[in-house]
Amino acid sequence: MTSNAEHQAAGVGPVLRALRILDAFSSEDCYLSLAEISARCAMHKTTVLRLARTLGSAQYLVGRKDGAWRLGPAAGWLGNRYQASFDQAFHIEPVLNELARKTGESAVFYAHEGDSRICLYRIDGPHVARDHIRVGQRLPLAQGSAGKVILAGLGAEGPEYDQIRRNHYSITQGDRDADAISLSVPIYGSGWSVTGSISIIAHVSRTTREQIKAHAGHMIHLGNQLSVALGGKQVVRKLTA
Repeated sequence: MTSNAEHQAAGVGPVLRALRILDAFSSEDCYLSLAEISARCAMHKTTVLRLARTLGSAQYLVGRKDGAWRLGPAAGWLGNRYQASFDQAFHIEPVLNELARKTGESAVFYAHEGDSRICLYRIDGPHVARDHIRVGQRLPLAQGSAGKVILAGLGAEGPEYDQIRRNHYSITQGDRDADAISLSVPIYGSGWSVTGSISIIAHVSRTTREQIKAHAGHMIHLGNQLSVALGGKQVVRKLTA
């Protein structure tokens, strides 16, 4: 006789495979062919087609006559509900607008989610960095100043993270994008937990490390204000390094 645990395990597999199909779409993809989805997910085309049709019936995918697929309206509704669940735009967007106005660079808020950071809000400055980061894009924590300040806030070990905790900010150049330089500070939410980070992103042809570092004190100040508004703690009262 099959146990309840075995029944549950049997049901988890198809769900995980369906989620892999949804994750196969990047922010740059309008449509993907069945073959491309199959390659990205490392699944047989027949399996992909069966799951894609199921996702299509629930409007998470939409198919074309030529066999290609795109994300459907239900996927968009999920994204909107995810963003709405933060209920933080009232506090975050003014901070990003201030950063973009003050620095002339693109300003971004990343939400911490598991082992990733998600671009939740973005305001482009007059000098738009060619980083192609879009709202909703998921990025690794280990690359870029935005992820590293989150890791430092989570207690990551090592000299680099010790330095970030002392400075209360991180600057990276060419870490994720060879042409980009970024400055980030952590943002804390309720329970004194790291909820994300705010960043400014510039192009290396226009900004040096010292020039972008000059904005660190103002960013820490704004980060303090945002953290308190979101129910968290202040990062630091003044720039210490």
